[in-house]
Order: sequence, then structure tokens, then C-alpha cells
Amino acid sequence: MLDSKAAEELKGAGLTAYNHNLDTSREFYPEVIITRRFGERLRTIENVRGAGISVCTEGVLGLGETVENHVSFLHTLPTPPEHYRSVLINALVLIKETPLGENKMVLFDSFLRDVVAARILMPESIVRLVLAFFAGANVAFTGERMLTTECSGLIGVCLRSGGG
Repeated sequence: MLDSKAAEELKGAGLTAYNHNLDTSREFYPEVIITRRFGERLRTIENVRGAGISVCTEGVLGLGETVENHVSFLHTLPTPPEHYRSVLINALVLIKETPLGENKMVLFDSFLRDVVAARILMPESIVRLVLAFFAGANVAFTGERMLTTECSGLIGVCLRSGGG
């Protein structure tokens, strides 16, 4: 987490953009992240912005959150005085034998609904994600591998439409 002094030092060193992930809603955050508090994330973002550095943030869908948590997360994003320069919306890639490996896969329709909501709520932000340009996204990340998971080459996360 960065205080305002550290953010000013980074700005002085030439930093122009800073990625700081919120990950999920304030309400669901303690269920998946125990190393820091949601408020600390928001304060870091405020400090970075206060130093004149552009901020990118991210949310991950499929952590076990409810639809209400998705809505809360999306409504947290446009609350600062200025929208984030960039927002990444990702779906958790399920990996067996990990703590979240048995979660339900994010349905494609649900994923697209969140992207559309992000575009409406933050019209000036660049919305980054995989395979949703028709829903309002600006950028997609692809490749043979994302972190520890093989990708199909077509999309970087596995999403299903319909009933799963």
C-alpha cells in the first residue's frame, strides 16, 4: 500500500500509470483477501491519484461472490471524482485442487452483463477484458498461457454461455 509520500516519489521518478486491483466488492473482499483491507486499497488509489498518476484497477468474477457483490463492485468503480483510466474485468480461471478451484464457472451472459454495466457506469474509462468488444470493451489480452493456465488461443479465460 502506498502513502502519499511514496506516491509523490514515484511521480517524481517518472511513473505515469499505476495498477492497483480492488478485486471484488467491499462486502465480499474479506472472504477472499486477508492480507489487507478494502479501505487500504481505496486509500492507495487516492494517494496515487493525488500525486497525478493515472490508475488502472481490476475486478475478478467467479470468486464465489453474489450478483449483488458484482453490482456493489461495479458501483464502487465510478465513485472517485474522476473515473479510472483503465478497468480490467476478469473471470477466475478455475484450477482443481486450489482453494477456489471448485467454484462455479462464470457464465458468459453474466460476464457480458458486468462489462456492459462497467461501460455504462464509466464511459471515459478503458474497459479491458477478453472477448467482449461488442459489449463495450476496448482491449483484449490473449496468448498461449495466462499465469498458470493454458489458453485456447481464441480467448484467455474459459467462459460458457447458457446453463454451464
